[in-house]
Amino acid sequence: MARVASVDSTPRRPYGTTYEKPPAASHCSVRLIQMQTRIGVGVVVVRDKHVLLGERRGSHGADMWAPPGGHLEDGEDVAQCAARELREETGIVARAWHEGPYALNEFVDIDKRYVTLFVVITESDGDAQLLEPMKCGKWQWFAWNALPSPLFAPFASVVAHGWCPFPSIP
Repeated sequence: MARVASVDSTPRRPYGTTYEKPPAASHCSVRLIQMQTRIGVGVVVVRDKHVLLGERRGSHGADMWAPPGGHLEDGEDVAQCAARELREETGIVARAWHEGPYALNEFVDIDKRYVTLFVVITESDGDAQLLEPMKCGKWQWFAWNALPSPLFAPFASVVAHGWCPFPSIP
């Protein structure tokens, strides 16, 4: 598999940091929230100025649109995770990719904080199949200027901050 990457020493900040507003406190009490941090990988597959998104089911973010993805497993690098998740969820085989942005989101309802690392798949083989129907209702290709709503928080964060996988589309 070919991998396209560039070395960028410019510090980046995460897109879309979301925090819980503290509850009203009496007598100066403070409620501390300890959240488990997980690493997620989002796989943005691009073809003909379109991106592949699925309608999530059965977990946080149900009924929202998101690219394929999942958790980084022990011993995997980000590209391996992206290729595995893409193949497991859609049957698509990644051929070339590059690093995308990352997002930091807190999901207070499940007491988890996610750092989501995005990988952009620029060349791939196969058509999207619904291989995990308990996790995804359907796969669909969308033009960048016609993304569905609502988008799952990590992907929504990078989109809202102006990121686009296509250099020629603002």
